[in-house]
Amino acid sequence: MPPVDFPAIFLLPTHLQPAELHRLEDSIPSLTYDIREAELILGKISRTERAQFELRRLRLETEPIRDGGGSGHAEAVAREPAAASVVSRQDSAPSPKRHRLSTPGVAHGPADAGPVGFPGTGSSADSVKVLKLSWLTDCLEQGALLPVQEYLLYQGRKIPSNSSPNPRKKHAPASAMAGILRRAAVDQQASGGKPVSPSSSRNTSGGASLGHSLAHPPPALVRESTSEHEVPLHPVPDYLHTTYSCQRPTLVNPPNAAFIDGLKNIRTLRLLQGDQIGVRAYSTSIATLSAYPYTLQGPQELARLPGCGAKLAELYQQWQETGQTKEIVDAGSEPKMAVLQLFYDIWGVGDATAREFYNKGWRDLDDVVEYGWASLSRVQQIGVKYYDEFQLKIPRQEVEAIAGVILSHARKADAGFELAIVGGYRRGKKASGDVDVVLSHRDESKTLNLIDKVVLGLEKGGFITHTLSLWTRNSERGQMPLPWQGEGSGRGTGFDTLDKAMVVWQGDGDGAPHRRVDIIVSPWKTVGCALLGWSGETTFQRDLRRYCKREKGLKFDSSGIRRRANGEWVDLEGGGGGGGAGPDRGPAPDMETAEKRVFEGLGLPWRRPEERCTGVLVAPKAVRLGIGGVFVLARRRDCLGRGLAACRVVSCRVVSCRGLRPRPNRGCVSWGAWVADDPGQPGLRGSQPPSPAWRRSRCVRRHKSTHGCSYVADIKSLLVPLRLVFVLQQSSHDWPTLARRQVPPPRGPATSKRPTPPAALVANMPFILELPDQYGLVLAAATTTFFVNTIHVLYTTKFRKASGVKYPNAYASAEQADKDPNAYLFNCAQRAHANFTENHTSFLGALLIAGLRFPFPAAVLGAGWSLSRLLYLFGYTSSAGPRGRTTGALGANVTDFILKLTAAYASVMFVLGE
Repeated sequence: MPPVDFPAIFLLPTHLQPAELHRLEDSIPSLTYDIREAELILGKISRTERAQFELRRLRLETEPIRDGGGSGHAEAVAREPAAASVVSRQDSAPSPKRHRLSTPGVAHGPADAGPVGFPGTGSSADSVKVLKLSWLTDCLEQGALLPVQEYLLYQGRKIPSNSSPNPRKKHAPASAMAGILRRAAVDQQASGGKPVSPSSSRNTSGGASLGHSLAHPPPALVRESTSEHEVPLHPVPDYLHTTYSCQRPTLVNPPNAAFIDGLKNIRTLRLLQGDQIGVRAYSTSIATLSAYPYTLQGPQELARLPGCGAKLAELYQQWQETGQTKEIVDAGSEPKMAVLQLFYDIWGVGDATAREFYNKGWRDLDDVVEYGWASLSRVQQIGVKYYDEFQLKIPRQEVEAIAGVILSHARKADAGFELAIVGGYRRGKKASGDVDVVLSHRDESKTLNLIDKVVLGLEKGGFITHTLSLWTRNSERGQMPLPWQGEGSGRGTGFDTLDKAMVVWQGDGDGAPHRRVDIIVSPWKTVGCALLGWSGETTFQRDLRRYCKREKGLKFDSSGIRRRANGEWVDLEGGGGGGGAGPDRGPAPDMETAEKRVFEGLGLPWRRPEERCTGVLVAPKAVRLGIGGVFVLARRRDCLGRGLAACRVVSCRVVSCRGLRPRPNRGCVSWGAWVADDPGQPGLRGSQPPSPAWRRSRCVRRHKSTHGCSYVADIKSLLVPLRLVFVLQQSSHDWPTLARRQVPPPRGPATSKRPTPPAALVANMPFILELPDQYGLVLAAATTTFFVNTIHVLYTTKFRKASGVKYPNAYASAEQADKDPNAYLFNCAQRAHANFTENHTSFLGALLIAGLRFPFPAAVLGAGWSLSRLLYLFGYTSSAGPRGRTTGALGANVTDFILKLTAAYASVMFVLGE
């Protein structure tokens, strides 16, 4: 069945689970992530009001088209001037000087084809329809486009963002200009000029055509000149119109690398915000732009590229004018983003876990260590311990040295082992974040259980300090390729099923930085898949898997290729005789030849590793936060000391004893910058960390202090008080070096000078209360008192009914209590409840205040008070009467008194800024 030729579609994520959303996205070849480019918007919704709400939420301004057809556009065109326009070119050349341009709205060749080519739409370029999601599923089932009338929820005309809600006179010129530009492009081609390569209006990556982007320009693209349209644009290479990034070359240093780095920063921000759809959209755009072989001349050139469109063109104009994008600048005013980035950079912590850490109230690595160390996994604990060292890039020479050590240990088992360095090194990067190597041997029996032997030997040699994870699943099943179990088989091991070890590496003695190293072992029959799977960047790997699934019906991972129809392993490398994929050519002579055979078997052109650089997630280096002051307020590991110190700034905040708030950056210290600071001298800023040898030659003072109350007066050039949070590059004191240099040890909090902030500044600061991590226990203890109150009510009600005391009498009379035991117990229960009520308010206040400084002890005392109040009630209403309340009263009074003393102490310390 031929594929359905869908128009540009935007898919609403509302009411869709992530798995279902990704499945639907894969089924739409014309999917766009920019709602302004979409002709149809599909969603799992059923009401017109909901459709309008979703459009407003996504900031797409529309006005309803009441007739539901295409007349709205026709009426707008009818109101345009009927006269034709004549455009003259003032040149002396004998070429044709004038071209008659038809009135907009009248058919003029293929560029003016108005309605979208599927039944029942009558769509125009500036209209949009919101349909039920069932339209898509029905079209896919029947293999053809269906009329939309019975699925239509809402139809409206798009309003440009600089227009009023009733733009009757403004739509016509925009439509006219779009028509003029499209016909001018056709005439230019007809006259022999350099053609302007149009992009497909239904490209699979959601890109917009040139005409579309000019008909609906974003605000930043409004300022256009005639000269911009006269500049001949570079032709769009044919390979950019391919659906998958694995079908096109993407070099490590593209012509537009600076702008691409800015897009990667935005993509990282989207990831930290939890916007997975935005991450996928920016990944597609980055992959397209990375493969574009020309330097961009303007936003119009970018807008026509597949997967880019008007939104990217707006960002490019911002970047052209200011050197950065508005989104990155805005993110710089949010300390939250810097904290999320700090947590995300911890090895073993993803974006979801980073947000979880932030929601727990943690703001730096010390918070993670102090409040959450026991809850971290072992991998995360190692990631925190070596955080600073894992951020350092590894030069190519060091990568090669590490790979040489690994190969030498493997060849101790057999001299025939071969090794390939994969990852960023193989793609041509000058420095890598970690080291990835693939080991293999032509004799399959030699790779069986090899990973255990190599790791053990490297550990004995002192190269591996920690083993983060070790997989031997491939050896456990005899290195037989694992058949695919289908979509419903649940989650597997993740990236692949090869034997591999993820370790922490340290070479050249104890002073060398720790490195992250991945060792992968593959049998020779699947070594081509292993190289391919570990050599491409994120989008390349994603699109490779999508290509295999949608175009070939295959399941690809680094441990082999399987058929989705029956799960059978497919041998494309000619070394294992499985799957019947082609003639048996025998084992590949080398690893690269095996990889080339995989490309050939998949029907893909061979791409060198240097052509697979579609873009990885990077830290948003352009984020700028608050600045420093005449003194620096430090917290735990946040301080500078005697001698030169190398630090990486991760967040900057204005601080006083009353709270903290963000402060605009005045250009003194930037987020992500490396600061070499000498006491009494201005900071020296740089974009790269100093060398390990330089760091080892200096002593770095580590200072531990109480919560937010230690000050160091080392930076003299800054103007306002604040707290700078640094990540130091030295993990422990070198006390012998300190002694030899006769440098005094770090001063404790008692000897640290603490200047007083100006009173006016303190008075102007808002009151922001920081709750400790265990404060939830305090709230739980407070909640138990509500249930104690409920038990009091039930007891009182029970004895009131038994004694027959009528409302509104609060107590039974003395005569009735003497005669009726139930009346006497009712009076006891009523008095116990009154006593509880009298003490409840002051107890809650003491509990909540004490918990701000001592959360766990306060919670224990609160729980003890609740238990004592229950004993008080049960004893009071027992046969012992008032004498039975003694135990409960004693416990309640003791816990209440201790809580009040603790609350008083916490209040005094808070006032003093401690």
